[in-house]
Amino acid sequence: MKIEIQEKKKRKILLYLFCVILFCCTFFPMQQFYKIGIYFLVVLLAGHSLLLEGIKEILHFRFEEESLMTIAVVAAFVLGEFPESCMVVLLFCLGEFLEEKTVENSNKTIQNMVEKKVKTVNKLEENGKISIVKVEEIRVGEKILIKPGEMVPLDCKIVKGTSHLNMASVTGESMPVFVQEQQSILSGSMNLNGSLTCEVEKDEKHSMATQIMDLVQQATNNKGKTEAFITKFSKIYTPIVLCMALIVATVIPILWKQEFKIWIMRALVFLVAACPCSIVISVPLAFFSCVGAIAKKVCL
Repeated sequence: MKIEIQEKKKRKILLYLFCVILFCCTFFPMQQFYKIGIYFLVVLLAGHSLLLEGIKEILHFRFEEESLMTIAVVAAFVLGEFPESCMVVLLFCLGEFLEEKTVENSNKTIQNMVEKKVKTVNKLEENGKISIVKVEEIRVGEKILIKPGEMVPLDCKIVKGTSHLNMASVTGESMPVFVQEQQSILSGSMNLNGSLTCEVEKDEKHSMATQIMDLVQQATNNKGKTEAFITKFSKIYTPIVLCMALIVATVIPILWKQEFKIWIMRALVFLVAACPCSIVISVPLAFFSCVGAIAKKVCL
């Protein structure tokens, strides 16, 4: 199944690159008839999924970003603005590719983050012996031993020992931080050079490392406020734009007794200009890029 998905992605990328090459060919001298044929082929090959979804939305009177972009592409062709029509489709496809790649990288980083999470801890028994137990079994008030090179498994207070901690994944501090007795330290930090005997202050569920991981995973699984706003915005924006274009094409020439052809062309220009391509591309891409960057820092 995974291999099939990878093969499908490869075919999709190759098809997109082929369309980009075709589009670049139109800049070379050739008859206009052949150029129009190439433009039409680029739009059909690169934007077939977008156009099909947009047509479905229009037929079901459900006007969203796909339907408006489909109308914008068709409008550009009607106006004879063939390069613009191709650019709308190619930019939208590029945005989709970048978003998919960013999401994929974010998921991989989060998976690495989960795998690197401390699973066992050195528990100090009352008789002085050390036993290795699962981190979730440790309770507040119990003592643990953190050896050099180990990650701090839980938020705790140093009872004995001194060391330097790498806290880059927790606080962003690039330089090692010196810690000593009676000082609280955060889980997710890396103990560099000294053994530390610590008293647990927070259990596994409430420690800093777990909270950071939970926040990153929640951010990935749920839409950000901005992205959710854009989704709602597009559902209002698209019908308004279509109504305004209809007014420009019909009402204005009737009231001012002007030629319909001119104002229909202007309405189509308005639709092309109103195409939300940049909004659709930028918001999800920025959102997942940020999540990926945060997840990567947590893993370091």
